[in-house]
Amino acid sequence: MKKLITALLLTSSMAANANNAEFTQKQLQQVDEVRTSALNSDLSYKLLESLTTEVGPRLPGTENDKKAVGMG
Repeated sequence: MKKLITALLLTSSMAANANNAEFTQKQLQQVDEVRTSALNSDLSYKLLESLTTEVGPRLPGTENDKKAVGMG
C-alpha cells in the first residue's frame, strides 16, 4: 500500500503535464530513477510513522504547536 501511495504521489505531477516534449530525456530518466528508488524504500513510511507515533497531532496555532515549533 505504501509503495502504491508513493508511486501515485510521484507520478501525479507528471500526469498533469502529459506532453513529454516539455521534458528532456535526462529529466525523464531522473524522474524514473527517483520513482524506482521511492518504490524500493520505506523511508517515507518510517517518517510518517515517526510523526504519528513519536510527535503526534498538533492543531496549528495552538499552544502545543508553538512549543513544538520552538523545540525544532
